[in-house]
Amino acid sequence: ATRPNLSLARPLSRRRDVATRLALGASRWQVIRLRLIESLIVAACGAAAGLLISAWTLRLLTPIGLSLLPETWAAVVLDLSPDVRVFLYTTLLATIAGLAFGLAPAIQASTPAVASALRDDATIFGERISRANLRSALVVLQIATCLMLLVAGALAARSLHRTGAPE
Repeated sequence: ATRPNLSLARPLSRRRDVATRLALGASRWQVIRLRLIESLIVAACGAAAGLLISAWTLRLLTPIGLSLLPETWAAVVLDLSPDVRVFLYTTLLATIAGLAFGLAPAIQASTPAVASALRDDATIFGERISRANLRSALVVLQIATCLMLLVAGALAARSLHRTGAPE
């Protein structure tokens, strides 16, 4: 079975691990710190991938964009390569995102009821749920969010195309 890769599903799937650590004597701060480090690593990998993809995209699209400019702009020199400010901004944004989206699940994961977590009971609002139902709900949520972002991106691209197209 595939697991959704959402920050909400990860603490639920690792609840037993956290309960074991707490039962063996780990402090709450150690569990929170571990979750935050994991979240920051994921954010750093995403930031690095974003910078790499942006560099490749610029290298690919710059000649196409320059060929579409009017000839009167031929003397204009554009430097579109990422510089240190872009790197620092991306690093700062990834750190803030890693902390913001990792702190709440880390705090929540550090305070499980150890006995029920070791028995692998799951409840939401006092109702027992199965892991499969929770996974299915999170996958549906993830697909709906991706679809919404895809439609928003398509509408933005269409608006941009209409704005730049002379008619």
